[in-house]
Amino acid sequence: VVALAVVARLERAESAAERNLQDALSAIDGLRRRAHDERLVRPPGLAAVRAGQLEETVALLRKLRTEHADRVDLRRGFAVGLGDLAEISRSLGHASRAEELLSEAERELRLLRDARPDDIGAAADLGGLLVLRGLARRETGRLDDALALWSDAITMLEPFAGAGAPPALLRALAALCANRGSARRATRDAAGAEDDLRRSLAL
Repeated sequence: VVALAVVARLERAESAAERNLQDALSAIDGLRRRAHDERLVRPPGLAAVRAGQLEETVALLRKLRTEHADRVDLRRGFAVGLGDLAEISRSLGHASRAEELLSEAERELRLLRDARPDDIGAAADLGGLLVLRGLARRETGRLDDALALWSDAITMLEPFAGAGAPPALLRALAALCANRGSARRATRDAAGAEDDLRRSLAL
């Protein structure tokens, strides 16, 4: 009976954690929609409200991460959520805050990758996040840094890209190749750019 009670408590705790994560992800979706609505971004007062809501969602994700450090799925959700919030922050004009959130998300996903090197889902999440980090670096004039980041990410994902690879991983790899190809074109590496863009289309 005691064992059954313990199992029931654990199941309730897991269910509550999943609901909390879904609530946080729903909040992120709402923030994303509002961040792209010019009527809500232009007025200075509303922009400040959006930034405050974003930070509240960051705090909620961090709380979930702290309380459920043993849950790989929640840790992945935490990192992906931070990446989404970074994009929203960037769209609101807060580039430095976006970089901080991307850095935090990358650290979390690399910890998961180090602990579970064969976890394809974590690799796909990290690849998608590195697309965003590279774009942020390119936008701030650090093209060489972006190229290096995308190259490392492509090398990481390629071993998983065989038959039966999950769509999320293939999408991340295609985006990495496309962005590296575009960056190579900017550096006048025509052959490398063509190769990357061809690979992106093939994926």
